[in-house]
Amino acid sequence: MRKGRLVGQEPFFFDKVAGWSDGEILSAFVRQFYGKSVAPAPEVLLSEELPETELTAEWLSTLAERRVQVVAPQRGAKRQFVAMAEANAAIALQNRLLSRDDRSSSSSRSSSAPSACLACPTGSRATTSRTSRGPSRWARWSSGKTAG
Repeated sequence: MRKGRLVGQEPFFFDKVAGWSDGEILSAFVRQFYGKSVAPAPEVLLSEELPETELTAEWLSTLAERRVQVVAPQRGAKRQFVAMAEANAAIALQNRLLSRDDRSSSSSRSSSAPSACLACPTGSRATTSRTSRGPSRWARWSSGKTAG
């Protein structure tokens, strides 16, 4: 979503997240998605609070070189945007599972179902710069737990 319009959609599937909370999965997704030179919007809407929301906002603000808010709206239009993303994610997961079922029934190989799916709008490129002070708090954090 950019300026209230859906500008693109890219599904993300994670394996090996058994035992992770929804917040941990979202956090891993945010680090992977925005770690790939995608410029964060001024406000990032999520379905729930992250375990480290303030740290995530600080990291995204550094990437964007401006203030970025990380919000888990509970009601209103922003919550409707999140609900739409959740519905899109459910459809993408269903399509992926059906596709895997079709492939496994037509071949002798079987694959495991993904544990989580996230749908997120695609964005534009961003650049980051390093400082001579060594890795910042977010740099150490962003190299932490990731989903496979």
